[in-house]
Amino acid sequence: MTLDLSRSTVLLADDDALARQLATEILEIEDFEVTATSDGEQAWAAIDEQPRLFDAVVLDGRMPGLSGFELLERVKRDPRTCDIPVVMLSGLTNVADVTAGIRAGAYYYVTKPYDPDLLVSVLRAAIDDRNNHAEVERKLATTVGALPLLTRAEFEFRTVDEAQALAGLVANVAPEPSRVVTGLWELMINAIEHGNLGIGYEEKTALMNSGQWHEEIANRQRRDPWRQRVVRLVAERDAERVRYYVRDEGEGFTPEPFLDFDPLRLTHAHGRGIAMACQFSFDAVHYLGRGNEVEAIVELRPGTGARKAVA
Repeated sequence: MTLDLSRSTVLLADDDALARQLATEILEIEDFEVTATSDGEQAWAAIDEQPRLFDAVVLDGRMPGLSGFELLERVKRDPRTCDIPVVMLSGLTNVADVTAGIRAGAYYYVTKPYDPDLLVSVLRAAIDDRNNHAEVERKLATTVGALPLLTRAEFEFRTVDEAQALAGLVANVAPEPSRVVTGLWELMINAIEHGNLGIGYEEKTALMNSGQWHEEIANRQRRDPWRQRVVRLVAERDAERVRYYVRDEGEGFTPEPFLDFDPLRLTHAHGRGIAMACQFSFDAVHYLGRGNEVEAIVELRPGTGARKAVA
């Protein structure tokens, strides 16, 4: 379901020698490979030399010369490195600074002074998210080129692996599947984990912190009443837009707090998926009923409308 993160390679940039040494020791104890640099220029030189080496970057926000925020923007602008997750490691609590970081592409924060377990948990979550997104994007290459001809299709799925394969398939109904696929995956995985399996936000936090998250997902999907539940996915396309409907069999939830990035939640190991789907993958996202059904819309530009065919 996910890749082994035990030997992930991390670039660390912090101008504070003591903080840099402490973070390096924490990460190396957890079996990360760490390349430590003392400023943004050194960090960028390391990234530029081997852009596919690093699984994640941990940056101090305020450094002399090329700051962490400037380095973040450089990483996210470069097509070789734009998918590398960036964890901002800083004493900053200013909402404006956090908002600027979000706009530049940083969705993971650990504020100083920090709990070592929190740093490890957030970093692993960032790499795990990247690996899952990369996997669903790889599925795009194996899907049928005729899917843009589709007008309506329905699917049922239960497991994370099924959701991963299906997201890669159904994203091709939209004209820009690479934009849609990660957001669709986030809505689908939320329907499994929080919807059908009934794992709440605080419970997921505890499970992730203890390293038992994936094990608990697998256990619940083998036991009643959860193993009987399915998620239904409907994809519809007409001349104006593509609509995706994802409906789970859970009790529902209040979605409003999760539709946008909450600066406080950015220091958690999870809780960004719905906001990322809303902000980057779809033109509109609407939760329906009691919150166990979501409609995600992609508006079609002129020339991308549906052709007359039925799947």
